[in-house]
Amino acid sequence: MKDISLKVYNATKNTGEMKFTTDDDKPTIIKAQKGVNYEFYDHSIDRAPNHIITKRDGKDLYISFEEKGKNTDLIIENFYDNEQQALIGIAEDGQYYYYIPDTAEVQDYVTQLKNTDIEGHALGGEHLVAPLWIELPSSDFPWWIGLGLVPLLFVNKDDNNDNDNDRDSSENSDDNKLKLSVEPKIPKNAQAGDEVTYFLEIKNTGKVAINDVKITNAKLGLNDVAITDTKLKLVSGKQDDAKLEVGESIKVAVKYELTQADLDSDKIETSTTVKGTDSTGKEITTSITSSSQSTETTTDNNSIDSDKPNGQIFSKVSIDGAKTVDENAGKAEYTLQLDKVSTEDVTITLKMLAGRANSVPHVQGHTNAKDGEDFTSDTYTVTIPKGKTTATVSVPIIDDNKAETPEDYTIYIDDVKGGTITDDADKKLVVTTINDNDIIYQINTVGDITIDSTLSNIIKLNMDNGTKQNLKLSANDVIKQVMICI
Repeated sequence: MKDISLKVYNATKNTGEMKFTTDDDKPTIIKAQKGVNYEFYDHSIDRAPNHIITKRDGKDLYISFEEKGKNTDLIIENFYDNEQQALIGIAEDGQYYYYIPDTAEVQDYVTQLKNTDIEGHALGGEHLVAPLWIELPSSDFPWWIGLGLVPLLFVNKDDNNDNDNDRDSSENSDDNKLKLSVEPKIPKNAQAGDEVTYFLEIKNTGKVAINDVKITNAKLGLNDVAITDTKLKLVSGKQDDAKLEVGESIKVAVKYELTQADLDSDKIETSTTVKGTDSTGKEITTSITSSSQSTETTTDNNSIDSDKPNGQIFSKVSIDGAKTVDENAGKAEYTLQLDKVSTEDVTITLKMLAGRANSVPHVQGHTNAKDGEDFTSDTYTVTIPKGKTTATVSVPIIDDNKAETPEDYTIYIDDVKGGTITDDADKKLVVTTINDNDIIYQINTVGDITIDSTLSNIIKLNMDNGTKQNLKLSANDVIKQVMICI
């Protein structure tokens, strides 16, 4: 717990102050004002907390003064009704500074956060002459851009004494900076041997491109693994090279098998290091130590996680749909299903092949459907939006007016971004049989037969060798054992 003082300043004076103690279960709640600075002061260190965690929840701002940001300490209600507010504090040198986003990006500044966004803020930029609010003619951008402030961390010291944190330990210059976050997802009631997912997100927050980006994490079995490596399942970004341009990010997933030792401990810790080089060959590195409880707990509205509190759930994708379809149906429909709701969009790539997949037994009398004659083959890309669990796709079926045996094709899941393909082999693909709708007359006879006058016509004969013949028949003509299609 910490004793925090909060003072509010408008453009001319201090308009109010209060003191509160941080508590796991009882955040302090105040109403937002317009045209004010909120000053924070931590009595345990006789200065402002150097680093805070901010989260937007609807119109309210949630603030945590703990380094890991697990609990909300202060709620400023209706903070996002206006942008004319700022967070400030007095630093070790006795000067006032604004709280600036760790990323130094405009969209991450506290008044610019989108709903559910979370961002760390630290004291930085040029010091203030006084803690009073400074009026500006426009509020289209954060005020510190208008003042020409440089969004740099004032210091990079942990306000906590135990030095147990998930903060970036990089000593990179401002031109060369990598931001790293690691998010383990440990399900409830996990057991030894269960496979869990770690999400690693890397972002180039510097001013120059960074090449040959590699990840090391001994617990996850990664030793200088390039971000292009197939060991890393791509969640977002691109994986075609190991270079991160300015502002570019990549998020990957790594599977990990839980041990009994993991479950017996209070928390599971893992250290991750990311490194790369700039154009001059200078190495850039950043490291964090991440920890999680051995089982996932429910997050309430007062909880803030300094990396990703509502981290992505890695959903598994399956496909189901038409096993048979009539030739004149026009289309066959399929449903893509997630086993759980995802917090990010899931994009699925579907491919097709004529006939049955090798893993599916052949059926006597069936033949391979032909692309362009019996169905329209394509590569389909389908997105299931975050918060949803299903999507549908339709395959065009062609009515060719030819008498045919049953014909098969296969549609299957080829790739998934933002999730993974189901482990159930029967749900990775669907084999569809097209049933012909053309009338077939089969005449089987021991002796000769006479064609009735009602069948006098040009009749197609399907020959044994697969060719088709036309035969002019008239009333009372005699034929032997043929398949007549009309």
